[in-house]
Amino acid sequence: RAVAEEKLEAVASEDFELAGHLKTEEESLRRFLEQHSPGEQRSWADIAGHSRATGSRAGASAAEGALRNRTEDGPGDGGATLRAASEGPAVVRAGLARSASSIGATQCSGHRGTNTGTKLVFFLTAPGELTAETFKPTTTHYARRDALARIATAALWRGRGIAWEDVHEVVFVFEDQRMLRIQPRFVASCPVPSEYHLIMVIGRALEKEGAPGLRVSLPEAGKPLGGHIDHVVGQYARAGPTAVGLLHEAYPHSLGIYNTPSEGWDGNRSSRGDAEDRALIFFLGAVRDMTPEETHLVYRACHVHRVPCAEANLGQQAEFTSKIIDVLHGHHLHGRLAPAVWKCARRVGPGESSRAPDKLQAPARAPPKGTFWVFAPVGGGPRDLAADDRRRDGMYEVPRSCISQLWCSKAEHRSHALSFVFVGGEVLTVFPGLVTCLKMQHRAAPTERNLVSGLRVGFGDQKADPSLVVDEGCVTLGTLAEFPPDRAQRMLDRGRTVLLDLQLGGDEAQTPRLNAYEDGSMGSGASAPRRIHDVVVLLRHAGGRDFPRGFREKLATALLGCNGAEAAGDMPKKARARWVQASMPQMTTHGGISLLAHYWHTHALIPALASRLSQGTSGSDGSKSGQRGVRASSAEAGCSREAAAARPSDRGADRDGVPSADSDSKPQDGGRGAVGARG
Repeated sequence: RAVAEEKLEAVASEDFELAGHLKTEEESLRRFLEQHSPGEQRSWADIAGHSRATGSRAGASAAEGALRNRTEDGPGDGGATLRAASEGPAVVRAGLARSASSIGATQCSGHRGTNTGTKLVFFLTAPGELTAETFKPTTTHYARRDALARIATAALWRGRGIAWEDVHEVVFVFEDQRMLRIQPRFVASCPVPSEYHLIMVIGRALEKEGAPGLRVSLPEAGKPLGGHIDHVVGQYARAGPTAVGLLHEAYPHSLGIYNTPSEGWDGNRSSRGDAEDRALIFFLGAVRDMTPEETHLVYRACHVHRVPCAEANLGQQAEFTSKIIDVLHGHHLHGRLAPAVWKCARRVGPGESSRAPDKLQAPARAPPKGTFWVFAPVGGGPRDLAADDRRRDGMYEVPRSCISQLWCSKAEHRSHALSFVFVGGEVLTVFPGLVTCLKMQHRAAPTERNLVSGLRVGFGDQKADPSLVVDEGCVTLGTLAEFPPDRAQRMLDRGRTVLLDLQLGGDEAQTPRLNAYEDGSMGSGASAPRRIHDVVVLLRHAGGRDFPRGFREKLATALLGCNGAEAAGDMPKKARARWVQASMPQMTTHGGISLLAHYWHTHALIPALASRLSQGTSGSDGSKSGQRGVRASSAEAGCSREAAAARPSDRGADRDGVPSADSDSKPQDGGRGAVGARG
């Protein structure tokens, strides 16, 4: 496969000497395979993409196959695929559809296929110049390369070494009008996409003028923004049905995610044709909003190429662009994104290419007033946190998760909190005050180095950054038993708190999916959300690291005050812990946090949890449904019994709780579409 890819790249760059050499090598490999499996898979394209070819309609021409499959190697190759469709090499291209972006059964055991046939493209305008000198891993704050690293990671990486299979490419156009196109197969070059490693790998690729899955395109002379917007939209429009999405929290119309029927889960095709032929191009601003001039260029390209365009918001909360891409992936996994875009998209008229998009003047709807707190298990210990190549594998998720949970555009999420649970039982808790603390000391850019320094100084390691001062209470480190009870009381309403034990990935039959789209519609029990004020999430990966033994019971004790005396029967019923066990499709930890926070801010999470509680589907003690190593000790047994939220007696008692004025009975469509001053 790699040889075939390199050969096509050589042809596209007109390096025919290299292409001839690679063709000889390819034929040698084909003969070798034919000798070992005579009569089977005679075509090298079939060998490279046999699983994709299986089930495709017989007799399809090579050109039709190239346009139908449109893999991440397709329109992103600067037109190479479109030329190949008419010149012959398309048969090789079609066989590459199952490339490094595929998620095998061993990597995603039990996960339902998510390839709905709609491919995503992310097009972003970026600051600075596209040169190797601006991609240095030790100075990622310069030209906000930290933000570009987070955006690229959100767009392409579904997990460690695993690419999103429904993504064509992510495109950055810089201020020098040079364009960087990165495709999913680039994930193999940087399996663990920490900010340090990713910027280093991209910088080295730029020094070598390219790498597998990474390509630089020069601007066309005399054309606005180098002609790149028109070029990219035209490529995808010629290859098949395409729609464009312009997202911003100030656009007056919602994308309608929660009101649109899903795609792909019931096997039905869209009425707009074969789903294999569709592409969605999302135009976003990296670090800053798109300018009116850039937006006009999108309108003009849509009009020229007859591509429908949707202007909408995902909600009215301004967020980092990387978090918006996480949310788009989440909606796409549930089959909601493509139908919503096609429903909102419309043709751009001849006189509209110069108009300014309408902006919403009404104030944004406030999020729920309760606390949204996420716990996540991590390996090693807190002193293993590092911001360079000495880090332990997986530690890059710590600063990324902090950004997903605590940061938003030009502000912080004041009602959020995030805790990392280490192997030895130590809990590192980060509060929103850290965001302001770093900003006040000229560390507003949440680079990995700034964040890791803030965390280490916050838990007492002043040597990590002697010049940094972190206010008391921004970061805490200790066991659950050492967590201040008065702070837990201030953060949580003990009688109206739900603990969500959430698994990323795994078998949906064993752990039902959290469905904020349908469960959140509150078809039963309109008053249910009034009984939920705060949500505590225990987030883990299926088949990955779990929380330490007995942690769930100890957490209920520490946060809800379920001590020995109360467990014996003195605690009011309304304060009993209520557990909900659920799962979401496989994604990164920071992606899962971004999606959950989006559900929270769009008033969809609380109704979904209330619906699950009213249906009697919650777990009984936080130790079942495949949760490993969770056994209540004799001292914790009373608290485990208190957590039986599914029992009718508990649910009846919960109705006695005082309704909150900020309760939400239906989800708001969206969570922010946008892209401003972001990353």
